[in-house]
Amino acid sequence: MNNIMRNFDDSFYKTILDTIPVIIFVFDEDIRVRDFNSAAEKIFVLNKPVVLNRKSGDVLKCLHRLDAPEGCGHGPACKECVIRNSVHESFLGEMVYRRRTRVHLQDESGVKDHEFFITASRLPVQNESLSLVVIEDMTEFY
Repeated sequence: MNNIMRNFDDSFYKTILDTIPVIIFVFDEDIRVRDFNSAAEKIFVLNKPVVLNRKSGDVLKCLHRLDAPEGCGHGPACKECVIRNSVHESFLGEMVYRRRTRVHLQDESGVKDHEFFITASRLPVQNESLSLVVIEDMTEFY
């Protein structure tokens, strides 16, 4: 299994992630996008070369990414960000399972509130700290 997780281009790994119909991201310790599945690509209209290594708030178009000149991770609301905190907890060895949060995301039609369940777990790769984050958008159910 470790050999599969080490190579983001591996077709087996990509097939598994792309078959899962919920948003999946792989983040590093700075909450930068290292990879994502096809559900994330379609829902957030992502272009892989543009998105890779950008902070989560920029990729998800979080309204609070603009709260500080330094961007995502530096505003007052970022301290309470469930995505950010879940990734950090996963690096401490904790499994975060379906933590509920409300986020404000901006798209071409304006700002929308989303109700997410966040699950995060550290990935078993060597020489790198990576976290797999599953985002279930429950907005239509609430």
